[in-house]
Amino acid sequence: MPVSLIADVRSSDDIGEEEVLLHRGLQLDLTYATSAVALPFYASELVAHDRITIGMTDNYVTVYRGELRSTSDSEPEDSVKVVVKLASDSKSYNALIREGKLYAGPLRDMADRVVPTCYGMFEVLNRDPEDEESAFGCLILKDYGEHVGLFFSMDEVFRIRLFNAVNELHKDKHVVHGQLEPCNVMQKDGWPILIDFSRARQNHVCKINRESIHEFGKDAAPEYDDFPCKEMYELAKKLRAWRPSAFECYGLYFDLTYLDRAEDIAFEAPAHYTPTDALIDAHDAIAQYYAEWMPNSELRREHQALVKGKLGSLCEAWEKRVAELKIIKRRQLARKAAEDAAE
Repeated sequence: MPVSLIADVRSSDDIGEEEVLLHRGLQLDLTYATSAVALPFYASELVAHDRITIGMTDNYVTVYRGELRSTSDSEPEDSVKVVVKLASDSKSYNALIREGKLYAGPLRDMADRVVPTCYGMFEVLNRDPEDEESAFGCLILKDYGEHVGLFFSMDEVFRIRLFNAVNELHKDKHVVHGQLEPCNVMQKDGWPILIDFSRARQNHVCKINRESIHEFGKDAAPEYDDFPCKEMYELAKKLRAWRPSAFECYGLYFDLTYLDRAEDIAFEAPAHYTPTDALIDAHDAIAQYYAEWMPNSELRREHQALVKGKLGSLCEAWEKRVAELKIIKRRQLARKAAEDAAE
């Protein structure tokens, strides 16, 4: 005897004041090979009542929060919180089948640890083909609450766990997620859960190795084209797994070779800067980079001390040097002008 599941889908009206029954008594049938775990109750009803998706969607998938409830007298009254992805056309229905097969197939042993527990993709048996809004089917997943905030605002332990989770996804499962954004990352007891594999790709051969990131947050970012995996590169940047490979001064960007070349930075200052102001701002930009990314460095303290009033003699020497360089430049220009005139 098959497991039975009946579903009602409810939502608030446009002004959020009145609950509207969108779909009543949907008869759902489990699609083969889309369930990582069985439904929690032998006889169940699904009530989807809290719409998460805002506005119209271009993929014809609407996401709801809801509950699976037991309808059997032989089972204790209980419920399980779930997320329901409802497909309203055949293309979105097939896309959700594909996502369900990912959860139930290569990602099965990651359920409730790295990816959500998937109860399966269900076809609506009593769909009305004359009703354009009638649902084709729905994917039912365990609910993990709200998504995380900005990645860099999370503590370092969580960021490292997220990086390792995606690395496992790539290396062990050969799956690229496709849209690693905060809205697709949940938390379970301090560990990341990756959701929404609608754009995932399989058969990925990831060339990331232990040398790719030596120490989280301490290495300078490599060049994009030099890194072996583009999704991991973008994730590492969002997680601040690397120090930036450049810093800003005067609205210009300088690579890290300039961290010990304050005078070279000052020499690139816009024309309206005095030599002294240019040198002070150069040391300040270097000190800020060290403060944010290498706070324990002795060089950080050195540049901060210089900015706080010990730049006097350096600025005087720099003023003289700039004046000398200007004289040399004027002489060079005059010599070139004379040579051009002689020709």
